[in-house]
Amino acid sequence: MQRPKTLQLLDAERGSAYNGGMDIADFERPDGLPVTCTDGDLLEAVRLWLSGGDKIEIAALLKTKPATVNYWINSKGWQVVARMIAPEMQALVSGSLTRLKRQSLEQLADRIENGDYRMDNSGEIVGRVPMKGRDLVEVFAKVSDAQVQLEKMIGSIKDDDDSDKISLDKLALGLKRYAEARDITGEATAERADTVQ
Repeated sequence: MQRPKTLQLLDAERGSAYNGGMDIADFERPDGLPVTCTDGDLLEAVRLWLSGGDKIEIAALLKTKPATVNYWINSKGWQVVARMIAPEMQALVSGSLTRLKRQSLEQLADRIENGDYRMDNSGEIVGRVPMKGRDLVEVFAKVSDAQVQLEKMIGSIKDDDDSDKISLDKLALGLKRYAEARDITGEATAERADTVQ
């Protein structure tokens, strides 16, 4: 059986064969789940479900009929497995979103610096033209708003001498305040912030 497209995308996102980060030897199958598939296929089916996969693909992994998938995904055992895998999937999705944001900013910077592509009637690129003023104003407003929101959360991170230099001490202190406001804990954040004070 060919791997479902959604899991192939997860494989690509991870950069290697996707084993879910969970050691299959440590996995104990909760009661009430299909015995028609291996533990590995069950874990992949739950990952596929968490990533919005198709019920036909999930049924193929479970080696069961598509009509029974709703029964399995509503079972208590399925929810137990989903809770075990959810943090790992959230981290994967968060990483994907961060990558997409970075790529978007890179493309936006290219448009601002080099202009928009200009095409002829046949769709061939013939050059670049400066970005339209209204587009620049909109980008500037959104970036400025995002900067103001960030500074509200973590405080100003620039040196007091009004230069454009970022103060690492102020950045660390601001991130500590942000983490405390969001109830984020972690040794690295606390250690670095304690050395700043």
